[in-house]
Amino acid sequence: MSQLISSPTPAVLKQGSPREPASKNKHHVSPILSLVAGGIAGGVEATITYPTEFLKTHSQLRSDGATQGIFRTFQTITKTQGLGAIYTGCSTLVIGTTFKASVRFMTFDAIKNALADSNGKLSPGCGIIAGMSAGCVESVIAVTPTERLKTALIDDAKNAKRFKSSQHAIKLLIQEQGVRGLYRGLVSTTMKQAATSGVRMGSYNFLKGVSQAKNLPQNTATTFGMGAMAGIITVYATQPFDTIKTRTQSARGAGTMEAFQSILQEYGCISTHNTVYSTEHPLDGPIADTDLPSDEAVVNWPPAVATNCTSGPKVTISHATTSAAQLDAGTPCSTPQPGLSPGAWAANAHLPYLQSSNSKFKIVAVCNSSVESAAKSTKDLGLAEGVKTYGNVQDIADDKDVDLVVCATRVDRHYTSILPSLKAGKDVFVEWPLGRNLEEAKELLYVAKQNNVKLAAVGLQGRFEATVETLKSVLAEGRIGKVLSTTITSQGIIGGPTELETQTYLTDRKNGASLLTIPTLHLLDTILEVLGEFSSVQSLLSNQRPVVKIVQADGSVVKDNVEKTSPDHVMIQGTLKSGAVLSATVRGGAPFKEAPGLEWRIYGEKGEIRITGAHAFIEIVGTTSFELHSFDTDEVEEIELKKGTFAEMGPITRNIARVYEAIAAGDKSVLCDFKDAVKRHEFIENVYNQNPSV
Repeated sequence: MSQLISSPTPAVLKQGSPREPASKNKHHVSPILSLVAGGIAGGVEATITYPTEFLKTHSQLRSDGATQGIFRTFQTITKTQGLGAIYTGCSTLVIGTTFKASVRFMTFDAIKNALADSNGKLSPGCGIIAGMSAGCVESVIAVTPTERLKTALIDDAKNAKRFKSSQHAIKLLIQEQGVRGLYRGLVSTTMKQAATSGVRMGSYNFLKGVSQAKNLPQNTATTFGMGAMAGIITVYATQPFDTIKTRTQSARGAGTMEAFQSILQEYGCISTHNTVYSTEHPLDGPIADTDLPSDEAVVNWPPAVATNCTSGPKVTISHATTSAAQLDAGTPCSTPQPGLSPGAWAANAHLPYLQSSNSKFKIVAVCNSSVESAAKSTKDLGLAEGVKTYGNVQDIADDKDVDLVVCATRVDRHYTSILPSLKAGKDVFVEWPLGRNLEEAKELLYVAKQNNVKLAAVGLQGRFEATVETLKSVLAEGRIGKVLSTTITSQGIIGGPTELETQTYLTDRKNGASLLTIPTLHLLDTILEVLGEFSSVQSLLSNQRPVVKIVQADGSVVKDNVEKTSPDHVMIQGTLKSGAVLSATVRGGAPFKEAPGLEWRIYGEKGEIRITGAHAFIEIVGTTSFELHSFDTDEVEEIELKKGTFAEMGPITRNIARVYEAIAAGDKSVLCDFKDAVKRHEFIENVYNQNPSV
């Protein structure tokens, strides 16, 4: 945190006549006076500057590699969480800053008195030594526990929301991690405080000496100016330590080296200074172009179809190429791989419709991490001549021939992939989940509204599945009477003993891709489309395999004992608004050999429906059986699924094709929009809140 020091040594302590030789009037500052003056100055400073401290910490806790200015961060937080959110953890910091400022000033003055020469002056070198010593003392006594608590409160407020108050946070941290939990980040904090105090006190004393040598008036304005300059110098010199410190003191906590490595991986070296602007002054900092390993295929809506648009709206699709492994709907162990390259998710799910004669869209461009890579994808997929190739998602946003961006990247890249296009007012169709977490989802919804985006759709395409259409019809006919309960048991494929080398991001809950957020939520959304929403929910999450093996497609082990923080068992129970009760259990890994990986029962007053399938991804593989047991006749009837549109296509393509058709028609009756997606993210957040240890 940047500290604006008005004066390390209060001017009121000047003793003796100015005409007497300085050597006879060397004075020592009273420790009690330093303690009181420092405490007051620290408390006032913390209260006034806390909003910028909150915004700085909030930015440093991002783990998606994105940067944004202080104004945008402030606007997003106040819109989504209210103005009071920017004061989360304020009381903790004010109390802590008052204490640590008292310790710092008292320690600094004590050491300064000891190191000052016979004239009472402190050399620049001694000033730095005194400052660094004071920083080390305040870090151990006051700063580390205070900053740990403040950072944990801010991090928790935007994620799990476990902490009810500062006192509750202290209690939980000690219960879970012991007293040492309050000293998480001691090394990085001490490094930061030593460097900060050393540079600040040293530079301040140097500037003060220069001002005195130049006979500048030693008044409040001069003191303020020197303090401000010392603060600016300090921030730019010590910001890397502060960024690392913040990561180590998040709600989850991280080691110093782990925090440093995560920053380098997500942002690069320069990003240790990413939040320096919000620390020191309220200006938007420069936002670096982010080159993501993503493919964006751009689609053009022919004017003949767009009857309400003279030039025809244009459309964009983005995907991340992570694997060329083909998704085979007939293989239960297959998992969807995001990507536009041959055999990857978008090539299997999106392109068959887009390249068919029935498509109402025309592909006009592809964007990848480089123009060369985009050109290769275009050639490998046999896309039409003249398809434009881009190497940056901003190019898509700037292309006036593009109106709709369809994003199928890994979830941890959704935010950065579509944000530029939303800001440009383009329509967007993004695969589920909308973002890594509720915060990103809310922000994307807000940006879409602010820029008057007409259509913002999310790929929960299970709503369009033939099984859903058939179920709605059977229930509407009253074949089983009033629905009393529904029970689901399934396997989610991911979350087993191994993860593919191309999907290691699934092991880290922070990436937003897990057994809960993808297969379970896809399945629940499909079920709730049929039976209606929850009125109350209880849940149980468990991570039974905290370490897994990373393997290649052929099963060979690449790395053993890799830490996994995402859940591999999900149990949901609740009451639906209709009054029916729901119980769902989804575990990671493959199904029992040669047995259905999904069994979904709907129990009614007059009968029961039993549906089976390969696994939880109904929207990809469909279902294998649909049976109805009538209590009146005691007979079991096999129900034939309704054909619907694109019945000739497999489920993986058919359901995506129906999404595109709904987009083309502007039909939002089934389509999941950003508002709906935020509600699903709120459900996920609620489940995580109910299971704070996972």
